[in-house]
Amino acid sequence: MGVSDREYMRNEVGGGGQGGGRMTVRPATPLIKNLVIANIAILLLDYLTESQTRRPIADLFAFSPEHPWEIWRAFTYMFFHENLMHAAFNMMALWFFGVDVQRRLGVKKFIILYVGSGLFGLGGWLAFNWQSSHGLVGASGAVFGVLAAAAVLTPTKKMYIFGVYPMTMRMSALLFLGIEVFRLVIIEGIAQRSNQVAELAHIGGAIGGFGLAWLLGRSSQLKVHRTTRAGRAASTARAPQPQGWPRADPPMEKEDVDAAIDPILDKISNHGEKSLSASERAILERHSRRMAGK
Repeated sequence: MGVSDREYMRNEVGGGGQGGGRMTVRPATPLIKNLVIANIAILLLDYLTESQTRRPIADLFAFSPEHPWEIWRAFTYMFFHENLMHAAFNMMALWFFGVDVQRRLGVKKFIILYVGSGLFGLGGWLAFNWQSSHGLVGASGAVFGVLAAAAVLTPTKKMYIFGVYPMTMRMSALLFLGIEVFRLVIIEGIAQRSNQVAELAHIGGAIGGFGLAWLLGRSSQLKVHRTTRAGRAASTARAPQPQGWPRADPPMEKEDVDAAIDPILDKISNHGEKSLSASERAILERHSRRMAGK
C-alpha cells in the first residue's frame, strides 16, 4: 500500500480554497480511541456508583483545593466530567482535532501536550479558586490545548463551522478562545465563577497548548531536518556496492515516521508535488516503500 492509498490521505470534508489544505475527519488513532473509551467508561462508572448526595469515585479523583497533597488528582480530574453533554463535546473535539495533531507530533509528544495542557488548565482554574470548596473535573483544559496545538501546527487548514462557514484553524482557535474570555469576563465574572466546568481551565489549557505545540513541533521539525541531512550525508558517503546488493536507507525511528511524512503531505496538498525538495521526495519515496512492504 503506497502513501496515496493511506486512509488519512482520503475522507476530506468541505472545500479547500487557496492558502491552506482542507480539514479532514480522519479515523481515530489508537491513542485517541483509547482516550475516548477511557473517558466514556469512567463517566458510566461514575453514573452507576453515584447517589443523590455523593459521587464517591469522582470525590476521590476530582481535583480539590481541600486536598492539595493528593497529587494524583491533578492528573485524574481530566478523566471525569460533570455530565454526558460535557463529556460528549470534549470527546468529539478531541477526536476531530486530536488525530491531526497526534500524527504531527507522534504518540509520546502528544501525551506530553495533552497532559501538559490539562495541568495548565488546572493552574488557570486554581489561580482564582485556590480557596474554593468546589472541585474541578473535565478534559476541557487538555482538549483546548489540543485545539490550540492544531492552530499552531496546521494554521492554514480549514474547518467548517456548522458544516457551512469555512475558517482556518488559526481563526477558529481564536474564535473559541474569544468566546471563553467573553463568557468569563462579561457573562460570569471572575469573582463569581467557582464551578467545576470553568472557563479559566479552558483558557489555561489553550495557553499551555499554544506553548507546548510550538516547543514540541519545533523539536519535531529539527529532528526531521537532522534525519534528512543525515540521509543525504549517508547517501553521498556510501561506498559503491556490487550490482544486486540491497542498499539500506538511512534509519528513521518508527515514532517519527508520521512527524516526518505529514508536513510533506500537507505541502503537496497546498502547493503540489512539484514544490517538494529532493530530500522531501526521498523521505516520501522511502516511506511509501515501507508502507507497501507491510
